[in-house]
Amino acid sequence: MTNTMFTYRDVDPQSISDVQTLFKRLASRSYSISHRRLPSFEDHHLFVSSHPYRFWKLILTDRCIGSYYVTHSNSVGVDIDEDFYGLIDVVFADICGSHSALPPIKSIRGAKFHINVSSRNSILCSMLQQKGFVEIQRTFALD
Repeated sequence: MTNTMFTYRDVDPQSISDVQTLFKRLASRSYSISHRRLPSFEDHHLFVSSHPYRFWKLILTDRCIGSYYVTHSNSVGVDIDEDFYGLIDVVFADICGSHSALPPIKSIRGAKFHINVSSRNSILCSMLQQKGFVEIQRTFALD
């Protein structure tokens, strides 16, 4: 799908260029949900090669400004440059316009897409609330 501000392209899990792009983005994140320490490039390459998501796209202008993925649990992960946080509703509308949520399975998967955000990312949390997103849950990890 394309809008007038940016385009989307499927992540090619066999493309070293895509793996490198995603690794650079991962390494530059200020907030993380999935890891405490940056994985090695080799581990990251194996992860990307396994293509663990239903859909995985790069978000592009004249450069890669982010990526998003949609999981089998209807979770959406969005990694986008802070300069583009104001367009998160556009990205999410594009996601919802391009993909359908999987049917609900009681106690396993809700009927709608949901987005996980690091609780430390107060800027994105506030932006999502200003754009009309509703907080439905807080998740805590056990060490």
